[in-house]
Order: sequence, then C-alpha cells, then structure tokens
Amino acid sequence: MEVTECYQPQPGGRTRGARLRTLLALLALASASCYGQSPQPAKIYQQGPQWVEEFSGFAPLSHMLKVMMSVGAIHLEGGGTDQISYTVKKRCVRGTQEAARKIFDQFRVFSARKADSTIIEGDWLGGKDLNDLMADVFVQVPRSVDAVALNAHEGGITVRAIRARLDAETTAGNIDLDQISGAVKAHTSGGFITAGTLTGDAQLRSGAGNVQAQRITGKATLWTAGGLASLGSAHWCSLETLAGNITIQHCDGDLHAVSGGGSIDIGDVGGDVFAQTGGGRIRLTSSMGRVTAATGGGAVELHKLWRGAQVDSGVGAISVEFAGSPKTFSDSSLRTASGDVIVYMADSLPITVHAASDMTRGAGIMSDFPEIRITSEGGNFGPKSMFAEGALNGGGPVLKVRTTIGQIEFHRTK
Repeated sequence: MEVTECYQPQPGGRTRGARLRTLLALLALASASCYGQSPQPAKIYQQGPQWVEEFSGFAPLSHMLKVMMSVGAIHLEGGGTDQISYTVKKRCVRGTQEAARKIFDQFRVFSARKADSTIIEGDWLGGKDLNDLMADVFVQVPRSVDAVALNAHEGGITVRAIRARLDAETTAGNIDLDQISGAVKAHTSGGFITAGTLTGDAQLRSGAGNVQAQRITGKATLWTAGGLASLGSAHWCSLETLAGNITIQHCDGDLHAVSGGGSIDIGDVGGDVFAQTGGGRIRLTSSMGRVTAATGGGAVELHKLWRGAQVDSGVGAISVEFAGSPKTFSDSSLRTASGDVIVYMADSLPITVHAASDMTRGAGIMSDFPEIRITSEGGNFGPKSMFAEGALNGGGPVLKVRTTIGQIEFHRTK
C-alpha cells in the first residue's frame, strides 16, 4: 500500500519523529490514497503581534467529505468549481519566526481519500499543551458532494451555501449555518447555534447555549439544555429547553414546545399545538388545530382558536378566544388554581357551557350571553362560590371553565 503525505511542506526543522507521527496518522486512514494536488508551499508572515502560517491545497474529490480539526475552527462554503479546495491559517504569538514555526510544525493538516469519502484532518502532535496555537481551515465544496461531516472539537463551525446534507459537531464552539439544501444535524455541547435558511429537515442541539433559526422549510427540532430556543418559521416544529424561553413566529403544521421554566411565545400555527412550561407564561396568536397549554405558574393568552383547547395553569390568569366554526369546535377545558378566566366566543358557535369559581372575587362570573345562567351559594359566613351553565345556539361541544380563586367572564368575539 502506498501512502502519500498530503500536508504542507515545512521549510526546515521537521524532525524524524514528527514525520513518523504524521505517517502513522495517515496509516490510520486505512488504505487511504491521496491523489489530490499537493498543497502550495506555506508562507509565514506577521500580523500585529501574531505570526501567521498560511497554505492552500486541493483534496481528492468524492461524494462524502469529512473535515476534522483537533484545534481551531472550520469554515465551509459551496463553490462553483469541480474540486474540493482548502486553505489553512495557523496563528500564534512568539518573539521570532523560528519559534512560531516550531509551534506551527506541531499541527499538521492533510487530505486523503478512503473508499468514497474525502478526509481533511488537522491533528495536533505536540501533546496536551497547545501553546496558544489558533487555527482555521476554509473549505470550498462543489455541488457534486452529497454529504458533509464536520467535527471541530472545541472550535467553531460555519457553513454557507451547500446542497449536501450536513452533520456538524463541536464540543465547545458555536455553529453558524445558512443556505443549506440538505438535511442538517448540528450539535454543540457548550456553544450557540445560529441558522439562517435551511431548506431540509433540521435537528439543532446545544448543551448550554441558545439555539436560533430563521427559516426551516422541513421539520425543525430545536433543543437546548440551558439557553433559549427561537424559530422564525418551519413546516413542523419541536422546540425544547430545560430552562430558557421559547419563541416561534410561524409553523405550517403541528407544534411541540416545552420549557422547564421559561415563557413560550407562539405566532401562527397551521396544526395542533402542545405548549408546556414549568413556570412561565404562554401566548399564542392563532391556531387551526387543537391546543394544549399548561404552565406551573404563569398566565395563558390564546387568540383565534379554530378548534378546542385544553388549558391548565397552576397560578395565573387565562384568556382564550374561540373563533372557530360550528364544524371545527370541539370539547374544551380551561382551568386555573388561582387567577381570572376570560373567554371570547363567536356568536355562531354551538357550545354547552359549565363554569365554576370556588372562591369568587370581584363580580364573580359575568356573561354577555343571556343563555348562560349564573347562580351562587355561600358568602354569608365564608367564601362565595358561583356557577354558570348554558347552551349557546342549541348547545354542542362542552366548554368547562374552572378557577379555584378568581372570576370568570364570557364575552362575544370582537
């Protein structure tokens, strides 16, 4: 088996041990053959207090590209050429060029082909101490590449304008994506994820940072352990965070939103909605499907609901607007342990109402609909309870409203 070194030439000072370690790394690629063009000779120059080493090359072309960097960041974008090209920039602060070159020589970048995969790998050979080395690899990918896998270890990842499916991972760096046609999987253990337009399905996960996307035309799955989850629009949506807030402007289909303790702010939804938070408020602009909303301690505000709703708040007010037609409305339940409940209903809806306030305050129960009968009991020597029942437009699906402490209002939709 012939193994060809594919890293940049180093002017002087390359030890036999360093060469051996690099050859062993190449052998680990298991029958790799590097038939891309050799990198251009590296140039070293000063930029402010830093020394910079820069070189470029071409990698063997295949349908699968893997880029792995043990040090530094990965920048990848689509290009109009029929070759995979790359440029590497290494940076460090040293008193002399010779001292900088010794650090640069410990980080080698090579390209190879294994089966139907192209590999570009940057490997630090100097042990655990990185000696303040910084590195970036800039890769240009032709349209013929179908899949890209990136691993930046602790560095950041930036991807622009590719048609391939993408799998990107970093331990601590940020991930920035835009104009990607293929399906996307992106994961960072400690950084942020920011996405522009992704035209396929996307799974974006962060162990600690914010996850934000502007537009995903496929299925969108956003998850973060400690930050906020934000989405402009998607076809189908799932957003989860263990602690932060959730915002989404538009979802064509069903929406699933869960927060451990933040607020949930939702725009227009074409399908069903499931929204749950341990302690924040929930707000929804409109939904064509059924809505389930639950919070351990916040207000719930739902507008323009075309089907039924199941709402539960531990402590907080509830405001719901039912704007559906007689054919779409279904059984609904609105319940809070402590707070007022306000219901807006269209005149045409056939609804059977059952409402109760165990300990009223203020006016207790109020209604714009004469069909709803209001009664009360107690109040002379303890809290007064109030009840409301009635059949609107001949009756229909049941609407149950309950507050332990608070008042209830029924109004016509404006």
